Amino acid sequence: MFDSLQKSKNFVPGVLVMLGCAAGPVFAGLNPVVVAVVGAVGVLLGLFLVASGMPPVLPLAPVADLVRDLVRGRGYSKPAGLPGEAAALLDGIEELAERLEATSGKGGASSEELERAKAEADAARRELEVARREADAARRDADDAKRELEAARRRADDAVRDA
Repeated sequence: MFDSLQKSKNFVPGVLVMLGCAAGPVFAGLNPVVVAVVGAVGVLLGLFLVASGMPPVLPLAPVADLVRDLVRGRGYSKPAGLPGEAAALLDGIEELAERLEATSGKGGASSEELERAKAEADAARRELEVARREADAARRDADDAKRELEAARRRADDAVRDA
């Protein structure tokens, strides 16, 4: 993993930002909380800087060409020299296109399958609505409990102040 990070064109500046933000406040003698906050922000900025300079992992142009050609009904040949991930992705897209072409020739899903899918979708929608109502009720209960706790805290503070 460290080898891939070193391939970033922003590796050295990113590391310098991380080191500067982590060590600078310490040597300046600042408050430890300020040191921690500045250090954490600096490390995040440094990591972002390093990541922004990373080379792309997967070339997207061949994928876009494949999808465009398959939609237009033309054949497609994979370019040579693709990384393993890109070749696997292109193979998957080609397989999906072949399956879609085969099912479109058969007329697609039957009306029974469509009705079953609609019934399942309706059941899922009803379950989701019940869950949403239960979540709303739980949220209202939590809000009520929070208000009661705040009122009890105020009464306790008043009792301490009066004593």
